[in-house]
Amino acid sequence: MNSILCSDILFKTASSFLLRIEQMELKKAFGKVFRWFRKERAISQDDLSEVSGRTYISSLERGMYSPTIEKLDALAPMLNIHPITLLVCTYAEREGVSTELLLKRVQEEINLSEAPWKISNSQ
Repeated sequence: MNSILCSDILFKTASSFLLRIEQMELKKAFGKVFRWFRKERAISQDDLSEVSGRTYISSLERGMYSPTIEKLDALAPMLNIHPITLLVCTYAEREGVSTELLLKRVQEEINLSEAPWKISNSQ
């Protein structure tokens, strides 16, 4: 029984550790994508100061923080993009896949769902 308990504790500890690593990678992927869009559009960190402070933007870009969905919604228009663009590019970066492949997967998942907001091709 002790070995089972020990195995369970080790599994939970390892799972927790891997989850933290995954979250760090996601934050870093977001930071990389956010910085790329900001620089590609020749927007300075100071230009985003009406939404967030320069220190916060710098921390986002270094992968130290993840934005809330509200903050993402405020920052994306400053880059002239939809918030989902940032998310799709972030997950594509983290997973090492193309945005096209990722969007195809998302569309398939939506098509398989019975979500009330799903719009059929006939509408």
